[in-house]
Amino acid sequence: METRNKIMKFKDIYINKTFLLCFIIAWMITNGWAYLGAFLGAVLHIRLLAFLSSLYLSFLWLPFTPEKILTLFLAYQIRKYIFHI
Repeated sequence: METRNKIMKFKDIYINKTFLLCFIIAWMITNGWAYLGAFLGAVLHIRLLAFLSSLYLSFLWLPFTPEKILTLFLAYQIRKYIFHI
């Protein structure tokens, strides 16, 4: 019975529409700007923007980068701030 309660608590916190919205916001803060910057830098021929965005993205793909943990933590904090949950 204890495991079921933990699973239901996890589901209530992380699997809903409000957390999805907050996760998208947190992902844009941690990663999305770099993907957008790399794309716009390449299309608009802004070398510095493309370089810095690509540099950040290459850092994110390293195995030791705790980006996913940071994104989940940030999404949880945004959800608490916006929705007062």
